[in-house]
Amino acid sequence: MTTAPPGSSPRCPAQDSTVRRRPRCHRLATSCPCWRPRWTATSSGWGWLIWFARVRTVAERLAPGQLRYRLFMVVVGWFIPVGSVFLPKQIANDVWHASSPPGRGGGMAPAGLLHAWWFVWLATFFFGSHGR
Repeated sequence: MTTAPPGSSPRCPAQDSTVRRRPRCHRLATSCPCWRPRWTATSSGWGWLIWFARVRTVAERLAPGQLRYRLFMVVVGWFIPVGSVFLPKQIANDVWHASSPPGRGGGMAPAGLLHAWWFVWLATFFFGSHGR
């Protein structure tokens, strides 16, 4: 194991560029620097799911009976293999239209920002750095 120079943060052996074969991390997840991004991503994901479920609950109060999916689909929809490509977007559309004031001429409010968010999400999902 390599030691960190004085004044610098300790490095995980799995991140050491001088090691040919990178060992698995041997430290507890809370003390190893290589686990911090995983903890951050996991906690952010759970926070997103909780927030999305709460937003959907508020939308149900604003427009009772007009949403296509039940509350449990807000969470489960992200984990269904093919459904995760379109179910969360449909739920977000329902929430958007239930909570937005009508657009010009009394029609639905424009959802350009919502469409842009979903495009960025899909691009990240399909072309992002998964599997590193």
